[in-house]
Amino acid sequence: MRISPLKRGTVVIGHGGTQWDTVIKDHLQNAGIALNCPADNVSWHDAVAFCRWLSARLGYDIRLPTEWEWQQAATGGDSENVYPWGREWGSGPANTSKSKLRRTTAVGMYPAGTSKHGVMDLAGNVWEWCLNKRDNPKDTDIGGNWRVLRGGSWDHAQDYARRVSRRPSPALPRRHRRFSGGPMLPHLSGCAVNDWALR
Repeated sequence: MRISPLKRGTVVIGHGGTQWDTVIKDHLQNAGIALNCPADNVSWHDAVAFCRWLSARLGYDIRLPTEWEWQQAATGGDSENVYPWGREWGSGPANTSKSKLRRTTAVGMYPAGTSKHGVMDLAGNVWEWCLNKRDNPKDTDIGGNWRVLRGGSWDHAQDYARRVSRRPSPALPRRHRRFSGGPMLPHLSGCAVNDWALR
C-alpha cells in the first residue's frame, strides 16, 4: 500500500504555539489540567468531541488523523523507517517500558524521537486514537465502536512503538490512551493538541 503525503496546509497540532496558547491554555488551566502532559484515559468519543469543540473555537476543521495520516507523520514518507525517527531504536527516543519510568512524561521529553516532519512523541508515552474504523481504514464514519490506536505507551515494549504497530480498541476509555496526538488542523501553521508537538 502506498501512503500518500499529508495534504499541503495540514498541520498536526499539539501543545505549544500561539493558537494553542490563546484558545486552549486558559481553558485547561481553569480545569486544573497540566499544559505539558498528554491527556490520558480519554475515549475516542471524547477525543472527537474535543476536536469539534476546538473547531468551533478556531473556525477551522479539526479532527483526529486517519491511520495513514498518522503513519505519514510518523515516517516522513520513508517506508524504511521502523520508528518515527528512523530505522534503529537508538538511545532514549521514547517513553516505553524500556525507560522504566512507569508513568507518562511531559511532552517533548524525548527529542531524539522526533520524526522527519518535526513531530515529537509519536511513539511511546500514551496510545494515540485514529479516526478510522478498525476493520476498514477508509471508513471514517462516526458510527460504530471499534477504532485503532497507534504509537504504543509507557507500559508497553518498544515493539508497540514501531510505525507498523496497530492496536484495535473499542472507542471507550482505557488506560494510557490519548485522544490524539494528532487532530488535523488545515491552514494554521506554527501550531503545535495533546502529546504531539511541531517544531
